Amino acid sequence: MVRNSKYMAMTTSENQIAVIKLPGFSLAPVFDEWDNQVFARFLERFWSKWGLTYEEIFTPPNSFRSYLGEGI
Repeated sequence: MVRNSKYMAMTTSENQIAVIKLPGFSLAPVFDEWDNQVFARFLERFWSKWGLTYEEIFTPPNSFRSYLGEGI
């Protein structure tokens, strides 16, 4: 994430809590560009208990292993 958003919580007349995002004053994007290498490092941390390494997860130049499929 590039920058943090600002939020405000308030109680409505029905005694419910509402959270709203305050408008920002920055034109900077909220998130960085997606990077498959960074995502593969993230997956490596979770999948290491099953013996998967970064080299098995990331395939240069820009692919990574996934267990997602149709119908899931």
